[in-house]
Amino acid sequence: MSSSTEIFHFRQFELRQGRAAQKCGTDALLLGAWQPARLTPPRRILDVGTGTGVLALMLAQRYPKAEIEAWELEAEAVAEAAENFAASPWGTRLRLRQTDFLDAVRTAEPARYDLILSNPPYYTETTLAPEASRALARHTLGGSLSPALLLGYATHLLERGGALALITPAEQLEALRQQAVRSGLYLSEWVAVSSRPARPVRSLTLWRPIAELTSYQPCLRSELVLQEPDGSPSADYRRLTEAYLLG
Repeated sequence: MSSSTEIFHFRQFELRQGRAAQKCGTDALLLGAWQPARLTPPRRILDVGTGTGVLALMLAQRYPKAEIEAWELEAEAVAEAAENFAASPWGTRLRLRQTDFLDAVRTAEPARYDLILSNPPYYTETTLAPEASRALARHTLGGSLSPALLLGYATHLLERGGALALITPAEQLEALRQQAVRSGLYLSEWVAVSSRPARPVRSLTLWRPIAELTSYQPCLRSELVLQEPDGSPSADYRRLTEAYLLG
């Protein structure tokens, strides 16, 4: 029997996460709950590095007509994601695939998606997490999934009018913008996420192909502050996640 700490209870589904290396955290909740202003409801969605499936499940709840595919390499996470998908109200619209990102992209004719999203590994410290699976889930290693890799290959997977959504550390944004330009993408929307005002710690970003631009479009910028001065969740954070989190 699973303990209460191994199950994350949402309003419309439960997330079992006792065996997977990476647990559901604030970053995944923010990306899953974010609704970019310039994004039309997608019909086909790809969640890269799904872990136990939280982003795929949140998007299945929000977009009732969307078909969602989830890719994950780590075997224990795949097993739990499969359980979570089957137990959810949206199992018939969720497809799970155990695969390496580059292997999947380099197929002869990769599928195309209206929205790709990922909460990718981004830690680059030389001291890695002790378990190999946790290191894979949390660190940017040679050849493993990373924000730069996703930007580099997104255009191979996007339908016309499609977009890539990421959450990454705030200090990586400029480097990612440079990578995006080299890969034929531009930053369409950016939310600076702060624990306290004017102290960004994360960036929610939406990237689109430059080739589809017909005129100059400035980046749509906003800020999300997560906490009140007393450390309690901010009103903006509660509004963002209220459709998913229990009160």
